Amino acid sequence: MSWIFGLSKLEYLDLSNVDLSKTQNLDSLLYPIHSLSKLSLSRCGLSIANFGSHHLNSSRELASIRYLDLSENSFRSQLPSFFLNITSLVFLDFSKNNLSMTQSFNKLLNMIPFISELRLSSCLIQKASLSPTNLNFSAYSSIQHLDLSWNDIEGNFPSILTNMSLLLSLDISGNILNSSIPVMPNLLKLDISQNKLGHIGDVGIYMEAVSP
Repeated sequence: MSWIFGLSKLEYLDLSNVDLSKTQNLDSLLYPIHSLSKLSLSRCGLSIANFGSHHLNSSRELASIRYLDLSENSFRSQLPSFFLNITSLVFLDFSKNNLSMTQSFNKLLNMIPFISELRLSSCLIQKASLSPTNLNFSAYSSIQHLDLSWNDIEGNFPSILTNMSLLLSLDISGNILNSSIPVMPNLLKLDISQNKLGHIGDVGIYMEAVSP
């Protein structure tokens, strides 16, 4: 990927569906592109092995990247530490990676403290990862749009979601929730389809919102 060094003014780079599984130190290849604001690396066969083992110092920050798509790769228990150098990130799609370990989910949130839109569909996330005892409030306080669809979240509605005061859009469809839905008056969009909820009365305030 030496060709990338000649694109120092690039603002948008889409490498989706390009096999990068053999690429080493991918993050180091991106640092010279200071103007890069949108990066799509979906379905590239990426894992932790494709990135440097240690995050670089502040002089090597990817400060301009605001949109990052890493969906449908092969990240598992370890996460790329270069997240720590993306200081302006507001959108992250990490769907269809493996966040089944509680510490992986927590570490991800702590790495992206200013995120506004977070997509984590089909990441094998379990309810334990959403426990208030496992998360710092500052790690999720900026989230406005959250996609947790098609994970392994079961039982009662995660109480941590009611503490997200800026949350406007929530997709928690395709899980195993079986409780009532708490009042979240700031929500503009809510998808709770494909769960095991009871009768329609269990959605509480949301029933009033759709009444004529």
